[in-house]
Amino acid sequence: MMKKLLSRMHWVNKKYPVLLFLCSLLAALLCPAVIIHAAEGKGSDPQYIFYKGNTFYEEGNYEAAIREYSRLVDQGLESGHLYYNMGNSYFKSGELGRAILYYEKAKRLIPGDSDLRSNYTYAMSKISPGASAASPLWYSKIFSLFNGFTVNGLSVAVSILYAFILLSVLVAIFFPSAKMHCRLSAIILLVIFLASASTLYHRVALLDSEAVILAAQADARFEPMENATTHFTLYEGAKVTVLQSRKGWMKIRRDDGKSGWVRTEYTEMI
Repeated sequence: MMKKLLSRMHWVNKKYPVLLFLCSLLAALLCPAVIIHAAEGKGSDPQYIFYKGNTFYEEGNYEAAIREYSRLVDQGLESGHLYYNMGNSYFKSGELGRAILYYEKAKRLIPGDSDLRSNYTYAMSKISPGASAASPLWYSKIFSLFNGFTVNGLSVAVSILYAFILLSVLVAIFFPSAKMHCRLSAIILLVIFLASASTLYHRVALLDSEAVILAAQADARFEPMENATTHFTLYEGAKVTVLQSRKGWMKIRRDDGKSGWVRTEYTEMI
């Protein structure tokens, strides 16, 4: 069988030498194109890009890692672990503001991640020691009780609590002997429900209204003008709530309720 195949190949080579030459030339031209196309396809694969970013990070090449991770963000991809890795890379590069910005983005997707919480807390402790501590408003402490929930997870929790409150009321109506226990349970559940529902409303209201200061120092002024009096000063990494925008200025509010105007280029939305 092999002899027949070789003899046929020899016959074709002898009979059509030009045809064989053209086929060989075509194959030689197409092979590099196929290889390049395959390489380009692999280079745009999100998993491959994420792997490259992680490799650069492990090698200590944080700028290259940020460049690879940014390619994924530019593609419209969202991932808590992607944002977490970007935060780590920016922190290692000495860009505290952007590190906290991406930690904040990651917190919205993986709030229960212990490594994220640790790195975020450490990064927040690096905000300029000269900054005056802004004491959060009293209700912010209630909201912090639900920090381990995403918006979707909190929505589910609120729905479940509401269902249990209705169940407690129904049991109390149809089983008078359990009325006392059901009333107590309903009151406890109602308190938790109100707290979680308020937190959910607050979270949703702030989804497109929070920003991080990226400049080393940003003066918050009473009016949106360069010559206006400074009300207070914000430092790199501080998180603020954006109230309104006006021609290159943002009116922001910090955790203690104080508000002022800062230049838009000093901030970036979460």
